[in-house]
Amino acid sequence: MKGFSLKKELWNYLFQYYSEQTNPIYAERYLRIKTVDWRLTRINEGDLILDVGSGKPIDAIRAIWLGARFIALDLSAQELRKGKEFIKKELNHLRPLADFVVADATTLPFRNDVFDLVVSYSAIEHVPAKEKQRYWITEMARVTKVGGKTVVTTSNRLNFICFLFHPFRIIDYGCLRPGLLAVPVSFVLFWLSQRFKLFEKYVPLRNDYFECFFTPRNLKELLMKVGLKPKIFDSSTLYYWGYAPPPLAFSSLALKIDYFVNKLEDVKCLKMFGERMGFSSVKKYT
Repeated sequence: MKGFSLKKELWNYLFQYYSEQTNPIYAERYLRIKTVDWRLTRINEGDLILDVGSGKPIDAIRAIWLGARFIALDLSAQELRKGKEFIKKELNHLRPLADFVVADATTLPFRNDVFDLVVSYSAIEHVPAKEKQRYWITEMARVTKVGGKTVVTTSNRLNFICFLFHPFRIIDYGCLRPGLLAVPVSFVLFWLSQRFKLFEKYVPLRNDYFECFFTPRNLKELLMKVGLKPKIFDSSTLYYWGYAPPPLAFSSLALKIDYFVNKLEDVKCLKMFGERMGFSSVKKYT
């Protein structure tokens, strides 16, 4: 992988785990997106790490492989159980290094100043309320040791393609009347509803999925307000194949476009526009 390398055996475990949860094509694309998370996250042997909103706890595999102690925290007991079972089956000798906790990210069940590193990868954008987003970051900072690090990545509003197309991911198309114009009309109505509330009733949104977008400046300010000092910015993915009109999303055509566009993601002047972006920060004070 250009610009980033993992030991092949570790990469194979990561790929195997995520393929079992999804499919090989999706897993391969997802792991390439996650390289920005891993570039921002320096793991030392013996570190105590908390992953807030871990979802499928793939990062537990990488962390324990590198000798860290890792806690994956999420509201989904099912996702955590699958990760725990995979580690027990494939990496049982490292199983003592990993723990799995079902809890709310906005009220973490840990004391102050406990962790060497607290991470949250592409999770906070799925929290609808700005107040809860603030609590999320506040809690991450609270449980990080003074001088310890946090890493937060999320969806980037400056990625104009994905931001423009994100209604295709959150509109409930099952509630729309059938017809060729249903998709484009709902798309237009969504953006009108962002400006004029009277259109909101015409745009059915999914109950099982929410996504918002941050600018790098928004995220940086949020981190700084809770005593974190952003040190390193990074991003990846100029386009992601899930942002496309149905039924093109996650299709072979969308994947070809994805690969073509992302050949440009290493161009320095485009770094600010990667769909997944974030900061590595240091905790300055309690």
